[in-house]
Amino acid sequence: MISRRYSCRGRRRAMSKKMTAALLIVSLSFNLAILGVFLYKQFVPSPMPYAPRHIPPPFRAMGVDEQQREQLMTIMRSFRRENHSLQMEIRQNEKALMDVLRRQPGDSAAIDSLVTAISRLREEHSRRAMKKLSEAGKLLDEEQRGLLLDMLMRSRMGRMRGKKGPPMTPPGMGRY
Repeated sequence: MISRRYSCRGRRRAMSKKMTAALLIVSLSFNLAILGVFLYKQFVPSPMPYAPRHIPPPFRAMGVDEQQREQLMTIMRSFRRENHSLQMEIRQNEKALMDVLRRQPGDSAAIDSLVTAISRLREEHSRRAMKKLSEAGKLLDEEQRGLLLDMLMRSRMGRMRGKKGPPMTPPGMGRY
């Protein structure tokens, strides 16, 4: 009976030594991995330098300074604030137009009145946008204005093309 007791304790000790060794190996490998990542980040240069966080990418590409950026952001915020209700009204009229088309596709009077209302609202939106764009243009030099207009046109062309729209290159010059 005594011999059994000692043999169980011996197994426990052997098992606890094995567990301790396994935990030590796992801990060492984990620490080495963390050290390796740290050293890698310290000595290997990143492929693309990080941009300053305080200047958004469009403004960074235009080369605006901090004062110009603040003024442009103020103009953009005021444009969004002033046109929020106009945007909502356009969306409501577009939704109403889709509802009319779903329910009564032949009701041309209702369709025409909604299309006219949407056109009038979009015209007002465009007028306001051009007014704010001219305000922004006064803050920028000639090169920055050109870059701003190019960016606006590129974003507009991308929206007009859609996901699977035609390419921006002329026929015969691009993918086809």
